[in-house]
Amino acid sequence: MSTINSSKIIPIVVVGIAIVLAWIAGNGVADENYATIALSLGALSVIAMVALGSRFYILIPICWGLSGQISVLPLPFSVRQLVIILASVIFIQGAIFKTNKGIKAGRKAIDIWIWVNILYIITVFFRNPVGINALGGDRVGGKPYVDVALGLMSYLILRQQRISVNLANKLPKYVILTNVFSAFAGAVGFFLPSLGDQLAYFYSDFSSTGIIGTSAASLLSFSQGARWVFFQGLGVTSAIYAVSAVNPALLFGINNIRLGVLYLFGIIGILASGYRSAIIQVLLITTASIMARERIMGLFKIVAAVFALASGAVAISYLPIKLPTTFQRTLSFLPGNWDQVAVADAQNTTEWRVEMWQIILSSDRYIHNKIFGDGFGYSRADYERGMQITIGIEHLSETEAQQEIFMIDGDFHNGPLGTIRFVGVVGLTLLLPLFFLVVKMALTLIRDARGSNYEFSAYFYSLPIIVLPLYFFLVIGDYRQDFVTVMFSIGMMQMLKNSMPESRKA
Repeated sequence: MSTINSSKIIPIVVVGIAIVLAWIAGNGVADENYATIALSLGALSVIAMVALGSRFYILIPICWGLSGQISVLPLPFSVRQLVIILASVIFIQGAIFKTNKGIKAGRKAIDIWIWVNILYIITVFFRNPVGINALGGDRVGGKPYVDVALGLMSYLILRQQRISVNLANKLPKYVILTNVFSAFAGAVGFFLPSLGDQLAYFYSDFSSTGIIGTSAASLLSFSQGARWVFFQGLGVTSAIYAVSAVNPALLFGINNIRLGVLYLFGIIGILASGYRSAIIQVLLITTASIMARERIMGLFKIVAAVFALASGAVAISYLPIKLPTTFQRTLSFLPGNWDQVAVADAQNTTEWRVEMWQIILSSDRYIHNKIFGDGFGYSRADYERGMQITIGIEHLSETEAQQEIFMIDGDFHNGPLGTIRFVGVVGLTLLLPLFFLVVKMALTLIRDARGSNYEFSAYFYSLPIIVLPLYFFLVIGDYRQDFVTVMFSIGMMQMLKNSMPESRKA
């Protein structure tokens, strides 16, 4: 008599129930029955927690890029935040009842510097309290404090885990899939706005008005024209995946055709989004990948490749068939026969950023305390003025209004200036050693993983963090996001290090 293998039956049952609940949620969207949608999504979350148990933490890296909200739920959190909250509940419960199966990772200099920065942010909060009248605060917009707290929890959870080789190599694929979903949601909102607005009740990124994030600047719905901004994340992730899987110098070899196509797809996606900074980011990551593998010889190869690609792009600009405007906007920093509208748009963006930085540095209107910072959020008076600008009570041109909202919010498109706005020169000084240590950790992980089955995932999570400080200081940065990213990346890299046989023997 044959026996039933419960280990195979249970996952099938769980997936079947999840599909049914997803179908019910879909019908709820069609019928505008939001109570049904909320109950179905809640049930899906419970099933995920039960099915994964103590392994629920694995959803943190998978869902890290899902910054949209499940709008029908009465919770002001993104999907990523909800996953970290649920993982934190399981982690804390395991710590209390001593059921956590993680390892005890030793304290290192990088861990100390995380806590130094966290403790300083706490002092910033108490000097500039947000939403706490008892402390005399008259500031609003303190959501970044929640992001920092959840980023810290992701670091604490991940750094104590191990991950199998099989799952470690699947994680980048899952990350690609979540980016495909986000790009699809943005495309639906862009091309089918009425459908997008309906689906936005399920996930906010479907909205035709764009993604509503934590930045006050997102309150302004300035037109992006024909820019397919929703392709940026997928484009960058696709390129990172390709250069993590193989040496970029071999991307277009006969044995790596699929990865070469994926890399080109990523570049095309970025060009379609119109973000010059994203192209620079991918070039930096590609350079880091080849140099990590070939040292100085790799630098010569990447310089030659960039020169060849740039020359090809310039040559294409003189052909009768013109590239799409978004492509030309992204490439307009190169000399060529580009569309003047695209060139002017790119130049205007650069000019208003420089003008914004000059205004910020020449007054104390937008940074009141440059030494210790103003904390996250902004005064209620600034918030109300921002709302007046948004709804048109204060008459400004579109460019002036956008610039003013960005300055009020502290979204300066400049890493050091933004850091000074939130945590001051002191906070920026404390961030520097952390940047140095996280780059050192990433390079060490790549070195230790070389030749092992963890090499691909080590490159995937190390390359972006290696170039982050350079990107932060010279291209564009945001302390509110980048500090959280650093904590998450440290947790991920420590988890991979825990999992490698060499590190367990050490």
